[in-house]
Amino acid sequence: MRRRFFVDEVRSGRAEISGDDARHLTRVLRVEAGQRYEISDNRNLYLAEIETARKEHVSFRTIEKLALPAPTVRLILCAALIKFDHFEWMIEKATELGVSEIVPVETVRSERGLERGRA
Repeated sequence: MRRRFFVDEVRSGRAEISGDDARHLTRVLRVEAGQRYEISDNRNLYLAEIETARKEHVSFRTIEKLALPAPTVRLILCAALIKFDHFEWMIEKATELGVSEIVPVETVRSERGLERGRA
């Protein structure tokens, strides 16, 4: 299995890592031009080759788009009904983390009236 690095974006088949993350790659992991790794922009997964590896800048060239592996664990979140804005934020974050199902639960300390939904 190849190492996977996360990049901000992949544009025109190119991606970059800079700053502290690039220093870690070049000084600790000792990456070099020509080495292949997986990179992800949190939407897609690519097989990429390092074009340049300098102290504070590492650039990649994508070789091919890879299929995202299916999640190995199905996560179900049972969430107490709380104030609507907070609940909405919790749903957003849970979705970003890969929760596959969210079950609203009325608890003793739940915000009253939310079980009926928002009009």
